[in-house]
Amino acid sequence: MTVAHIRPHASGAQKSATRNFAAAFGTLLVLPLLVALATTTTPASAQGFKVVYMFCENRLCPDGYSPSDLAADTAGNLFGTTRGGGPSGGGTIFELKHRANGRYKFEQLYGFCSEMNCLDGQLPGGRPVVDVSGNLYGTALGGGTSGYNGVVWELKRSHGVWKLKVLHNFCPPEGDCSDGVEPMASLTYTSAVTGALYDGKSPLYGVTPFGGAGFQGVVFQLTPDKSGWDFQVLYTFCPGGNCGGGAVPNGPLLPDAAGNLYGMTYGGGSASRGAVFELSQSGGNWSESALYSFCQQADCVDGEQPSGGLAMDGTGVLFGTASAGGNFCSGNNIGCGVLFKLAPNGGQWQQTVLHSFCSESNCADGATPAAAPFIDTNGDLIGTAQFGGNADSKGVVWRFSGGNFEAMHKFCRKSDCPDGANPAAALISDGAGHLIGTTAYGGPNNGGSVYEIAP
Repeated sequence: MTVAHIRPHASGAQKSATRNFAAAFGTLLVLPLLVALATTTTPASAQGFKVVYMFCENRLCPDGYSPSDLAADTAGNLFGTTRGGGPSGGGTIFELKHRANGRYKFEQLYGFCSEMNCLDGQLPGGRPVVDVSGNLYGTALGGGTSGYNGVVWELKRSHGVWKLKVLHNFCPPEGDCSDGVEPMASLTYTSAVTGALYDGKSPLYGVTPFGGAGFQGVVFQLTPDKSGWDFQVLYTFCPGGNCGGGAVPNGPLLPDAAGNLYGMTYGGGSASRGAVFELSQSGGNWSESALYSFCQQADCVDGEQPSGGLAMDGTGVLFGTASAGGNFCSGNNIGCGVLFKLAPNGGQWQQTVLHSFCSESNCADGATPAAAPFIDTNGDLIGTAQFGGNADSKGVVWRFSGGNFEAMHKFCRKSDCPDGANPAAALISDGAGHLIGTTAYGGPNNGGSVYEIAP
């Protein structure tokens, strides 16, 4: 089986906004709500799988297409973004309101590129941050004052109307891009580790895969103050041309209880195949260290090109995935990816591969994971892989429990993939025993889906 990387749908304008990362994958404005009722389009499987919402059932995709990671509030309402579609084609912010009968009601909250030259942003991605007042925060990798270098945005509801404000424009026309370029990953905050909503007062943290002094990415912080939001670069990758600490950060940061930040880079490290890093603060200064550099073993069986974010258990052990390395796939000489753990050991960190994807015939166990695993109350790891599974190679939901790996759901069992295809987002809990996720594609017009699965 040949495994290829996902290429997002994109118009001509959208392609210009993704020029740097195509191979990996302001003014207030009001938008009337687009409302629809979410329906179940596939019967529940043995694993309790069902589709919560299917995007782009209208060929013009007014509700958006290619949804990213989801967030939830305390009432069980879900929030997310789509990378494209919407009224102006620049992507959307949406809500799935949880109803008493267990179903969801879809509302489109905002459509990007509503302003001339996409000053409000374009191609949003990552999981929105939800604060205690119900406001949302996130990133868009395109748009802004430069036209294509991206923004950080805030969406507030006032008197029943949602309004978007740009908090930061990356690499403005008069800038040198030292603040970063094209943010793609979710924002985070220190108390996120506890599951609490954002307090609206503490710093938000994020990364950009490009920009900075060496154009290999930055870690940044946004802090609200009396005059607005203060933007600060905490770390620039490849200082002085040394990329041993990693290069091109491509997933959300993970905070711990002590305020340290953990993340992964697609490149850099001792073998230039990616790294897991930690940022720690002392006396107001941040320092970065590489906890593990990938491809230290022959044929990169320990993985390479890590993607997505990390998860941490109660003992401080990190879990994540690398999109390549491990077992070779037919037509792919860089491997189909691994699930790994990284455990502190006497001042060092020990990496262990828990599973190499495409270990089963025709990659029935999945291939090319791209998101952090979810850790359930039993300590099991549950996640997604973009490819593999059925003959059409549209991805899987998998579980790793007690040393055993299984594919819980294989996507695209029927024509047009009514259950979705190519899951690339992390799973979240709905608080009622189900996990919720999205697929980038699938459905009658390949717009992607939101799905629910009972592990």
